[in-house]
Amino acid sequence: MISTKKSPKKRSKGLLKSCCRMMETYKPSAMTPSTHVEEFLAREKITDEDRVDFHREVMYGSQRYAKMLKAVVDGLYAKHSSMVNRLDRSLYTILTYLTFHRMEEMSFEGYRGVLGSLEPHKIYVFLQFLFSEELMKTWLRDQLLTIYDHSYVDEHLLGTTQNLQGLYHFLPKINLYLADLDALLRPQTKSESRKTTARAKLTKAEPFNLTRQKPRKKPLEPAPLSPYHAKPMPANLNETSLAKLENQRKMRASRRKEETISRYERRKGSSVLTRLEGHNRRSKQKKIDLHRKANEALEATLVPHTHQEFVKKSKSYYEKVKGARKGVEFRSNAAAILREEAMYKKIQEKEARLIREYEGNLRDSSKFEEWKAREEEKEVKKREEVIRQRKLDSEQAAVNARKAVEDRVQEKRTIASEMRQERAQVVELLEIERQHAVEENHARTLKVQKVRQNARDAVYNLEAVKRNRANEMQQRQEERRKFRQKEEKAALKQKRELIRQIQTMVSQAQAKARVAKTLFDPTTSSGVGSLDEMSLNELQERLVLLKLREMRELKEKRQKINSKRESKREDLTMRQKRLERLRKNKAVYSEKRRAAEHEAAVKREESARTRREKEVVSVHTRLSGARERKRAEALRLARDLETRKVAKTFLEADAAKVEEMRWRQVQRGHARKAERQQAIKVAGAERRRAVQDREKNQRTINLARREREKEKLRRNYDATLKGKKAKAMGIGT
Repeated sequence: MISTKKSPKKRSKGLLKSCCRMMETYKPSAMTPSTHVEEFLAREKITDEDRVDFHREVMYGSQRYAKMLKAVVDGLYAKHSSMVNRLDRSLYTILTYLTFHRMEEMSFEGYRGVLGSLEPHKIYVFLQFLFSEELMKTWLRDQLLTIYDHSYVDEHLLGTTQNLQGLYHFLPKINLYLADLDALLRPQTKSESRKTTARAKLTKAEPFNLTRQKPRKKPLEPAPLSPYHAKPMPANLNETSLAKLENQRKMRASRRKEETISRYERRKGSSVLTRLEGHNRRSKQKKIDLHRKANEALEATLVPHTHQEFVKKSKSYYEKVKGARKGVEFRSNAAAILREEAMYKKIQEKEARLIREYEGNLRDSSKFEEWKAREEEKEVKKREEVIRQRKLDSEQAAVNARKAVEDRVQEKRTIASEMRQERAQVVELLEIERQHAVEENHARTLKVQKVRQNARDAVYNLEAVKRNRANEMQQRQEERRKFRQKEEKAALKQKRELIRQIQTMVSQAQAKARVAKTLFDPTTSSGVGSLDEMSLNELQERLVLLKLREMRELKEKRQKINSKRESKREDLTMRQKRLERLRKNKAVYSEKRRAAEHEAAVKREESARTRREKEVVSVHTRLSGARERKRAEALRLARDLETRKVAKTFLEADAAKVEEMRWRQVQRGHARKAERQQAIKVAGAERRRAVQDREKNQRTINLARREREKEKLRRNYDATLKGKKAKAMGIGT
């Protein structure tokens, strides 16, 4: 019997595939990681505690270390883009998480068992990239340092060659595992392939029992072509002219005109009332169609119209529709259920986003304004303190600058005297060094001559050693050649003995086969030496076992299909119940909303009517007041006109005198303006002249001071130079 229990490799492979599906179906914008894991485990019917914990650890770890895992997997795809598949990104992400954070907990044997359930090529590429010593020291370490602290990377995550922590702790075992994978993936050599195919040569090749090709039928002979005869030329070809064609066209036009006139003459005899009734019926039917289309559009959009008459009609329409739908059972298919569920999910996500935005924007600005006022006051005080400190610093800087200038002059004088002393000492040291250099060059020349002589002796000795070594190598090669010839002769003798034994076995098998033709024993095999040869009884037993296994697999497959179908049916039933609940809630909400909108529309209509009445009363009041004010304004203007006429007669008498006084006042104003401008210009010119005089005096004072300082410095320098010369002359004498 064949056991149906899965092997550890298959269990690990199924576990990784399940984790990959969980990672690929996760949508961060729709749900949290914990919710997604719970739904996925319920959907896949995973109840084993170890498998559940493994799924949770993988999900939470991939989210916690997402930045590091993305950097490593991106590097893998960048370096080995032609050797990895883009569809395996989730698999490589999970393997990276297990390698960095769970290998020590799983132990290397458990980690190797998980890797052994996958394809060797994928594991070889992944481990070769991740455990490359060059990449671990350069690229991988730099990428991890951009995310984590230096101590965490070198002591826990990656490790170093000194402390052997992290990945460096498992590096020797990984190298051995890579060597095994390399031997497994490497193609076989010719000698190995010859050993594996030595027995295969004994199998006798037989032609396949293929259906023979039927002979082709002869192609049908083409039917003979019938002779082609052209139609004769029309008899009236030469009788037709352009004038005749034009006359025919005019006759056809006149005939169509007469038919049209007669048709309209017949319609004139019908009664006007009949035509109007038909037009009214068409107009009424058109209105009914338009109203029906508007109701259908309203039903589709669920947006009520604001017009009162339309609101009443739509409400009665909805009541009819609602009453008509009572007792009707809807049976939706899987596609409709999934589409409706996706629509409700989008609506719920949108509502949740709006609620989050609304809650995030509920802030009071009073605290911000208080904080802003305090900070502005602090900034003003700080700015004043900075300005005061700058003034103090500038005054202190001026004092320090004057003192620094004086110190600098004194320092330069001291440095100049020290430099003269150092120059004299340097000259003496240079002379001493020159004498030492001459002596060293002489000694170096003698040493070079001696080294050259030693080099010639060493070259001669090296050539002698090489000649002796070449002679020894020739002797060893000759000995190897003789030993190889002996081995080849012994191997040839052994091969001939094997061939003789094989020929003997073949002849014995053929003799047994000839004897077996007369007596057939179903319990014995053919004895030819083929791979997996068996007797007739063994073949029948094997056939029975294979049939049982096929029936068992077929039964298991049916059970899986039925269980999958049942789970899918349960899922659809649950979704349908949830959708029915949402539909009921939406129907109740829509009914309330329509009732509220209907009441709001009625209130708006009532308020609009009240507002129009108030506006009519207010407009009438304003118009009455405007008429009264206009009448009073007309009376006032008439009285003013009479008063102005009387005043004009008195003013015209003294108009010339008033004009002369006005002209004199204007002249006096111009004079005062000119005097004021002249005084301003004179004062400005005097101020500029005073400033220029002060600047000129200051420049003269500064120039004189600089000349005095320069003269004083020159006298001091000449006096110092004379003293130094006198001192030098005194020392020389």
